Amino acid sequence: YNEISTTRLEGLIKLVQGDLSKGDRVKIITLITIDVHNRDIVTSFVQKKVESNIDFKWQSQLRYYWGHDDKNVTIRICDFVTLYSF
Repeated sequence: YNEISTTRLEGLIKLVQGDLSKGDRVKIITLITIDVHNRDIVTSFVQKKVESNIDFKWQSQLRYYWGHDDKNVTIRICDFVTLYSF
């Protein structure tokens, strides 16, 4: 996983160094940020031997927040915020 992730990141970095519109550059930089974080978290899970989704180390990475006042679930990832609904 680490090798595949690093290869993908290198490709994204090459893209962002090229000629892009401002919007495309922002999107790719956001992808780089998310992918670096995900790679680092997966590496951390492997090193810490996280084996279950009930492990605190796993749950501490969740990006879902329960609003006690409004009874809504909010998803927050980087600078993106939305309500969880179906």
